[in-house]
Amino acid sequence: MTVRCLAYGSQAYRAELELRDEVLRRPLGLSIWDDCREGEALIGTLILTPGEGLWRMRQVAVRPGRQGKGVGRKLAEFGEALARERGARGIYLHARETARGFYERCGYRAVGEEFLERGIPHVEMEKRFG
Repeated sequence: MTVRCLAYGSQAYRAELELRDEVLRRPLGLSIWDDCREGEALIGTLILTPGEGLWRMRQVAVRPGRQGKGVGRKLAEFGEALARERGARGIYLHARETARGFYERCGYRAVGEEFLERGIPHVEMEKRFG
């Protein structure tokens, strides 16, 4: 398994969009695009957004057949290492309630009450480096 950064607009980035569409959008009746499919087999993805001190992790998706096999943990570790390397003091995210246990096992802690985002229960979580 290889984890790497993807260049915006590349073929690998388009495959990343397909995965996010399949795992995060279609179950909600939404679509990232109308009808665009191409690219290589992609098994997981996440987006990191730099911020002042804390970076935001979002759009974490692992292909259903590969969930529970360490892909998400490897992605999170890669993201954390990248953020640390670039000066972040930690990462925060909005975890779906169904993924809360996963993030807790990765060292994240809830920092607020449950809330709805796109009609789905979420909780804000963070992990400080130090």
